Amino acid sequence: MKALRWHDQKDIRLEEIDEPTVAPGKVKLKVKWCGICGSDLHEYLGGPIFIPVNEPHPLTKKKSTRYTGTRVLW
Repeated sequence: MKALRWHDQKDIRLEEIDEPTVAPGKVKLKVKWCGICGSDLHEYLGGPIFIPVNEPHPLTKKKSTRYTGTRVLW
């Protein structure tokens, strides 16, 4: 599958990567389309100013959340 990956300031690469397998307790989403916002552009031009390295989510203060037994319909 193809992935657009951010490597560094002004360095975004379209790469071929292995398609992930779904582990128990995880989900895989099929992206139909996506966009770019102003903060994404600032990251691209200026470097990592918003991309968290190993920080918890700014709103939930959690590093990850796991939902099991939940069926998501869209």
